[in-house]
Amino acid sequence: MIFQGAMSAFNPTLSIGGRFEETLDAHDCNIAEGMARARELFGDLFCSRNRYSSRFLTNSRADQKQRVLIALNLILDSEVLVMDEPTGTLGLLMQRSILNLLYEVKDEHDLTIVFISHDLPTIPGFASRIAMMYAFEFVEVVPLKRC
Repeated sequence: MIFQGAMSAFNPTLSIGGRFEETLDAHDCNIAEGMARARELFGDLFCSRNRYSSRFLTNSRADQKQRVLIALNLILDSEVLVMDEPTGTLGLLMQRSILNLLYEVKDEHDLTIVFISHDLPTIPGFASRIAMMYAFEFVEVVPLKRC
């Protein structure tokens, strides 16, 4: 799950690598293998593979934080990723960049993404279908054609 506001997901006292190690340890994963996977994910997400693990995110740009958060959520080889307004705090250009990146990552990692948003114009190029909800009930599900 990626909540709105990437920075709130990080402990400011942990480096990025420390946060990844903490996540891997909490899920009883091999830390060395997981960190190798993290470096691979950083490459997939256009982050510097080696530089990121020792850095802190306090002074990073919003898109960098979002990319690291996406990598953190992919580290466990999840099949489903739920994203709540993942581009809400980003400018239009960065929104497009992150959405294009997610589209590539989705295919490469055989991932299902549930994208929660009220910003409907950003969705059609990304989604295969849109579900409208009201009062916690689906009121309409519409398949989209790929252009």
